[in-house]
Amino acid sequence: MFLYIDSSWLMQAILQRSQVKKLPMEAEIYSSVLLNIECRRTLDRQFKRGVLNEQQFSESCSVLNEYLRRIRLVNFDLQIINRAAEAFFVPIHSLDALHLATALKLSNTLHGKLTFLTRDTELATAARAHGFKIA
Repeated sequence: MFLYIDSSWLMQAILQRSQVKKLPMEAEIYSSVLLNIECRRTLDRQFKRGVLNEQQFSESCSVLNEYLRRIRLVNFDLQIINRAAEAFFVPIHSLDALHLATALKLSNTLHGKLTFLTRDTELATAARAHGFKIA
């Protein structure tokens, strides 16, 4: 089983653990290098805005690190950057385009057996339009 996780899914898994299904142990999990950046920026922003206290912030960072040990982060290359700059079937934001372009490249490598995990409705719609199963 191959999974692609975007930041919206992972942030929900970190902040609302009881509401998110556990990842299968046998799954190979992928994401863009954006995942690390977006999640750390979100946690820092929530801490500095007072949404998370110091203990919650520290625990959330620890959980993020646990997830990151299981996830294979894919660096940007020219193919991903160029694909993200092209049109998609539905309108999406720039960072979402980078996630989707990364997943499309992986899907080609994995012969289409990649399931896309997201909580972002626009990104889910775009990924579904490109043939991904959404979970």
